[in-house]
Parts: sequence; C-alpha cells; structure tokens
Amino acid sequence: MSESLNPKPIIVIVTLALMLAGTMIPANANASDPLQQAGNSELGKITSFLKVMENYIRITKEFYGIANDKERAAAFAVMEIKSVYERSGNRQGAIKELTGLLVKTNNRTIRNIIRFQLLDLYKQSNDTPSAMENLRAIIQENLN
Repeated sequence: MSESLNPKPIIVIVTLALMLAGTMIPANANASDPLQQAGNSELGKITSFLKVMENYIRITKEFYGIANDKERAAAFAVMEIKSVYERSGNRQGAIKELTGLLVKTNNRTIRNIIRFQLLDLYKQSNDTPSAMENLRAIIQENLN
C-alpha cells in the first residue's frame, strides 16, 4: 500500500505563520516595505525562514506530482540517468544505458524522451550521423 503526501496541512500552517509574522511587524516600520525595516531582526529571520519553507513546500508538491504519475516519473528517471552519467564524465555509458531502455519500452512518450536525451548526448559528442538517425526515428515513430 502506498502512502500519499497531503500537503494541505503544511500549506495551512505556513500560511498562518506568514499571517502571524505580518502582525508582528513593528508599528514604526515603513508600510511600503516592512521586511526591509525588519532587517536582521527576529522578524526578518522568521520571514526569511518562512519563505524558504514556502519554496520547499512548492518543490515538494511539484515532485509529488511527478512521483505520483507513472509516465512523468519514468521521464524524470530518464533525464536523471543522463545527468548521473554526465556528472561522472561517462557520456558513452549514458548512451548505452538509454539505448538499452529504448529497446525495453513501447511507451511513445518515454521513447521520445529517451531519444531526445540521446540526441543531446550525440550532439555533445559531435556524432552527427547518430543524432540524425535519432531525429529521423522520432519523426517516423510519431507520424505512424
């Protein structure tokens, strides 16, 4: 059984915290820019922390949307495979891995993503014939 993340309580808590932080602004603060007036005060630190948390929640929600959709998760994994190999300086390893995945899937969307990742790798390697072969395959597979 898979558990699902419900971000709504977190969003409510952060929203309430932001509202509370707004009520803590000193009376003598410039109404047009209260955060600038807060400077390095506790309020400024709390507000900065809450903004970081808002971004974290936004990213978590976006990632949950990817992880909760089979096709989007597979697409993300394909892009990460390329990224991992590139970081290690092993472009040929990425090409081999992605080519192997291409043979294993019939999902047209995932095949397109794999082919576009391969295309990018071939272009980086100055392998024009392989890049063109991939482009032709993308066109052929998507027109049939």
